[in-house]
Amino acid sequence: MSIVLALGAISCNSPQTMNTPVALLTDFGTRDPYLAQLKGAILAIHPGAHLVDLSHEMKPHDVRRASYFLDKAIRTFPAETIVVAVVDPGVGSNRAAVAIRTRSGRIYVGPDNGLFSHVVLREKLAEARLIDNPTLYQRAEVSSTFHGRDIFGPVAAHLAKGLPFEKVGPVMKKLNLLPITPATTLGDKVIGEVMQTDQFGNVLTNIAREHLEMMPKNALLKVTLGGKVLSLPIVNTYSDAPDKRPFLILNSDDEIEIAIREGSASALLKVEVGDKIIIQR
Repeated sequence: MSIVLALGAISCNSPQTMNTPVALLTDFGTRDPYLAQLKGAILAIHPGAHLVDLSHEMKPHDVRRASYFLDKAIRTFPAETIVVAVVDPGVGSNRAAVAIRTRSGRIYVGPDNGLFSHVVLREKLAEARLIDNPTLYQRAEVSSTFHGRDIFGPVAAHLAKGLPFEKVGPVMKKLNLLPITPATTLGDKVIGEVMQTDQFGNVLTNIAREHLEMMPKNALLKVTLGGKVLSLPIVNTYSDAPDKRPFLILNSDDEIEIAIREGSASALLKVEVGDKIIIQR
């Protein structure tokens, strides 16, 4: 299910330069030739492009998880950054190719399948354009299975070289966005969702610092997750945590995660992305 966002253009000037970073996010992995071909297509148009890898290990076809990751990964990048994001199970279908500019000044290029939902929610949309200018593509015969190489990468390369944003195509009136449910407070409960499990086994949620303001300090909190009811402390640092026991901590994005010091909370608790989490007094 996706949400269609009605759009209106907002002035947002962020001129590109020859040093503009071009950040890449895909589910291509690194063992196949696809990533190399994407980078080659960009460099063929803009040999001086400053390419930066965000990740190429997104779960294949998982647009929702990639949308969340992209929003987290891009936050510290310069305002003029251009992002090519390709997690595109609908490649070759009638889904649109889109370039969007946010109020931060960043430009995102990729499929109109909800991939930019979390970014749009946080950075706010300035303008979206349908990519509809074949003169910008990598080759006249566009592959029906590889728009990253043939469309998205080349368009980003031209933009990084200074192509005016409006040259990519006409203004889009609607943009497809995923339904994103924020964490909510209900009485003495905070209800959220597991957004990601990282390589350390930490369980990342969308419950933020402000949701816990009503919780008592230095107390055990009741946590319901994946059918389990746990009593967990909330600590300030990993070194403050009890040994071999799950605990709650505010991470660097000021959101709650469940962790185990030098262990894997996700493995112990058998947590899946999308699981509901409830924290209460």
